[in-house]
Amino acid sequence: MATSLPDFPPFDTESEPTSLGIQWKKWILRLENLFVALDIKDKARQKALLLHYGGANLSDIYYTLASEDDKEYQQVKEKLDAHFEPKVNVTFETYNFRQLAQEQDESIDKFVTRLREAANKCDFHDKDREIKDQIVQRCLSERLRRKALREDPSLLNLLSAARAIETADAQARAMESPSILKVSQQSRSSNERVDEKLASKNEQKDQSAGGKKECFNCGGPWPHSNGRKSCPAWGMDCWKCGKKNYYPRKCKSTIKVRKI
Repeated sequence: MATSLPDFPPFDTESEPTSLGIQWKKWILRLENLFVALDIKDKARQKALLLHYGGANLSDIYYTLASEDDKEYQQVKEKLDAHFEPKVNVTFETYNFRQLAQEQDESIDKFVTRLREAANKCDFHDKDREIKDQIVQRCLSERLRRKALREDPSLLNLLSAARAIETADAQARAMESPSILKVSQQSRSSNERVDEKLASKNEQKDQSAGGKKECFNCGGPWPHSNGRKSCPAWGMDCWKCGKKNYYPRKCKSTIKVRKI
């Protein structure tokens, strides 16, 4: 009784030439995992499925390499391995790996994922060691780099330390930001009260000196008929110092306020 075959993507023979060999290795490993999952052990059937799932382009390539002795899966696979292997430029892929650096706002886990993908295209004897060295050289955290140079941990321990540093930094920012904002607001409020007192004293001096009286906030006649809050400048923001209740041209503040 015929059974339906599960879906499996064909091999893309038109992918980037410099990485075609690596893509072939990945594809054939996935196919062999499918054989294990379906308990397909017959070598002739494995060969048929390789050519079936590989797609028309892969079959065309194979038939230019085929011989009458190719009876089983392993023989077909070896010829295709030999065909695609020269397409891997290990020197170029190693160069690309060496250029990788952690980007701003990129977590250590995302950085390591990029490193692993690039390392798979390189002929490294000790892949974990190469990835660890690249993290130490091109990570953003000075603390992590110093720890690695001081202790020379394994890749697993280095990643554990990196995640701990990222978590601690995020928690510290969450705790510190509200405090900084509160102190800044308190400082601003205090400075505004000081300026209001100075303005009030100056206005009183002007009144006691006699003559024409001028409002220190708007420059108009003093006093205002309906009290201080009827001043045209009341509620206005001074763009020079960031405080309220007077025009910029009447600003006499000597206190610099850091805007938030």
